[in-house]
Amino acid sequence: MSIVFKDFKVQTDDEGKRLDVVLRRLCPELPLSAIYRLLRHSLIRLNGKKAQPNLRLHTGDTISLKADIPIKSINRIKGHHPKALWLKKILVFESPAILAFNKPRGLTAHGPGSLTELLWQSDLVKINTSLSFRPGPIHRLDRNTSGLIIFGRNIDGARQATALFKQHAVLKIYLGLVAGYLKDEAYWEDLISRDFKRRISFKASPQTNPPDSRLAQTKVIPLAHSQGQSCVLFCPLTGRTHQLRLQACLHGYPLLGDPKYNPKGHQSKSSYLLHCYTLAPLKKLAVFPPLKAPLDREDEIRLSLLFGKEILSLIEKKVNELYSSAILFT
Repeated sequence: MSIVFKDFKVQTDDEGKRLDVVLRRLCPELPLSAIYRLLRHSLIRLNGKKAQPNLRLHTGDTISLKADIPIKSINRIKGHHPKALWLKKILVFESPAILAFNKPRGLTAHGPGSLTELLWQSDLVKINTSLSFRPGPIHRLDRNTSGLIIFGRNIDGARQATALFKQHAVLKIYLGLVAGYLKDEAYWEDLISRDFKRRISFKASPQTNPPDSRLAQTKVIPLAHSQGQSCVLFCPLTGRTHQLRLQACLHGYPLLGDPKYNPKGHQSKSSYLLHCYTLAPLKKLAVFPPLKAPLDREDEIRLSLLFGKEILSLIEKKVNELYSSAILFT
């Protein structure tokens, strides 16, 4: 009896990837050892022939799998979420390689009902153009952190944007509202670690030096203060989980309304204000241009009531100065 195969065409976003890497994404239920065994027995073939797992793929190649091998669906998620159309309202930048959104507070970046899932259900991306790649966020934003978040629209965009962040070649400016009177600019440097069970970050001791501890570095610029609160800009030089929230707490200026790192000052009526305001590449001909995400109206009113209407123009002026200075010294 002849063996029945299912054929899959290699797409542009799979170009140059190893065969075994694509198969791991296409067949997530199979362990790598099973994939290697199927390749050895020619139950998975490339262009009709037996293939080695380390072969590099080219657009137009055909991967053939024995018909009963379980695969992950590569089509668009069934159904169309009502919010998928709303995505265009928060779209900040769009190119063939990159999408950037102004994420609102309360929306997660990953998981059910997340920005990523909404994107997959929208017409902004074509999910079925790759066997192994799906558009996803290049960096993290917590659920209640608002502002800019960048997605790779295709594999080339994802690779280039990821490289910029890894090379620390992106100026990141966040706006925050903290407790206390921060008078002068500051540079915060802390060794921090992560408690994955409690999903919280903490300051690591240099004596114990946990194996997963990492250095967190942030420049802090105060803009205004009133009623025991300060409006500040954070420029993180590293990208650790909960970095700004933890460091603000460690240095005595916790974010107002942060239930994890400022439980005593947590106010259920108002979440903390931490907004990714600017992401600007520090290299020429980068895959995305300097980007800004405006505050939502509610946060503008909140800051204007505390610090006066001039705070909004002061934020814009200082952000522009920081960007000009960063470009000058790169």
